[in-house]
Amino acid sequence: MTIVAVFNQKGGVGKTTTVLNLAAALTRRGCQPVGIDLDPQAQFSSISGILASSPDDSIYSMFQRNRPLQDLIRESPSGIRVIASHIELSKVDALYGKGYNAINRLNTSLQAEKSASGNTSWIIDCSPLVGAFP
Repeated sequence: MTIVAVFNQKGGVGKTTTVLNLAAALTRRGCQPVGIDLDPQAQFSSISGILASSPDDSIYSMFQRNRPLQDLIRESPSGIRVIASHIELSKVDALYGKGYNAINRLNTSLQAEKSASGNTSWIIDCSPLVGAFP
């Protein structure tokens, strides 16, 4: 299992574009990567054609209800597998505090998926905000 997190504290530096291109390139090579959109603005989700109609259909429900990541994966029209974001994700800092609490929660979920999903690559589009998702 490979996990790649693309982050920068500044917005507009190409994080989402990098994640989208990495996921597309891996998909073209026959891999089945999963892109996780951790930005509440949900640009990666939107560009991929996957919009969460409610927080329960997004990565937010992993934080809020401890939902397994596998349950949240949806395939985009272009074949990229995506876990969508939702504006409610901006509340994670308030729910779990800044720092490692939220990151450890995501890491625990990713490690649980390791045995279930085998050699899946996880590509994470992080939020530009200085907070739980630096």
